[in-house]
Amino acid sequence: MSCLNLWPHSKHVSLFRSFWVILCSSFILTVAVVGFLIALRKSLRLEKLKKTIKLVSKGAYIDCYRKYSVADPDHGMQFEEFNRMCSDHTNGYIYFDFLDLFIIFNALDEHQKCSINEREFLEWINGPVTYL
Repeated sequence: MSCLNLWPHSKHVSLFRSFWVILCSSFILTVAVVGFLIALRKSLRLEKLKKTIKLVSKGAYIDCYRKYSVADPDHGMQFEEFNRMCSDHTNGYIYFDFLDLFIIFNALDEHQKCSINEREFLEWINGPVTYL
């Protein structure tokens, strides 16, 4: 409705224009809310995974990281290794598709190199909730 207030005023605001503005505003609001809910759902799944890793690892987070970062330990944990870690710690319950992994690595990887190093892994495990 605020879009109607921003529109140039004329004496005869057509009903069609009012309907069109309300429809567009509602669509934009709906898309924003759905996007927010999807991001929140993914963030909560990642937080659930973090809690499970903390529970299973019992404080040995570096050992957990080193166990799964085997392809290129100097570069960091890759997508497939992160997914294997997720699957192993949750008995296959949490598994991310490629797009979700890209979003997760974008949030966790500081230098956007498509891998998570030890420091970034520890910051994620010991840090607050990561919002995607």
